[in-house]
Amino acid sequence: MRCCWLLVALIACSYSPPDPDNRPSDGSPTSDGPIDPDGPAPGVDTDLDGFLDPDDNCPAISNANQADEDGDVVGNLCDNCPHIANADQANSGELGAGQLADTVGDACDPQPAVAGNSVALFMPFDDPTEIYTWTGGGTNAAFSISGGKLRQTGATDLAILFKNGLGLAEAFITTNVTYDTIDASRQFRGVAVMTRFVRVNASFGFGVGCGEMRDSAFSGGAAFFNLMRFDNGGFQNTSAGAGATVAVGHTARYSVHHVTGTSHECSVVASTSLGYTGALGLAEGSGTGINLAVWGATVSFDYLIAIL
Repeated sequence: MRCCWLLVALIACSYSPPDPDNRPSDGSPTSDGPIDPDGPAPGVDTDLDGFLDPDDNCPAISNANQADEDGDVVGNLCDNCPHIANADQANSGELGAGQLADTVGDACDPQPAVAGNSVALFMPFDDPTEIYTWTGGGTNAAFSISGGKLRQTGATDLAILFKNGLGLAEAFITTNVTYDTIDASRQFRGVAVMTRFVRVNASFGFGVGCGEMRDSAFSGGAAFFNLMRFDNGGFQNTSAGAGATVAVGHTARYSVHHVTGTSHECSVVASTSLGYTGALGLAEGSGTGINLAVWGATVSFDYLIAIL
């Protein structure tokens, strides 16, 4: 009987409690390692989109397509600069009195010293349905979405794609365009993105735009940075300076913003030219919509974004 009690005592003395880090009693790590309480939860799909949190580029917002326009591994739906890579999501904007938090990242904030900016519209052109409520016009409005781009095919005198009533009269409107082909037989060749746009009949509509243009009857046919206006009966080009490029393969980012009255800002950022930033006075449109206009070219748009 004494032997049995001794055996029980030895077993009891050899017991050690479970290690809180899931390690063996000698302190060596297991194959899984300790759990990081601040990291993504393994085996959990918080937003129920079919991607576990550690592999989800928007773990808190359902995005089954995992679309990431700028390739910074932050999905479009939760990226504070969905069109410009900024993996750190830095946003130094401060709150102002009575204003909401600034939700636009430093990399793309057009007013970094002003609080309250937000992305009001973002179209990455991943799905053909994105333009189903937009209207085409002009001599050849062959706009379609494929391969992550909005494409205008078939060089034409003028093609437009627009939407009225977006409530974006004061927004910074930006797109990125690549010229695929140029029709040198056309007098006008170029692209513009337009703000304060409205079209109520089959004519041009009203609005002000920013882009690049070649006009064979102006400045010897040299390309120029272009701030332009639709007045419903036609359009007016205003040269904002030389040094622009309208050529096959040219890629540029065009931005336009209504400042006040007849004052508008135009910004062109391009890899094959120095670019342009400036303001010119033109009579504004009376609308709150956006228009994309293409002359004498076939082009591809990467995205369209509006920041308020």
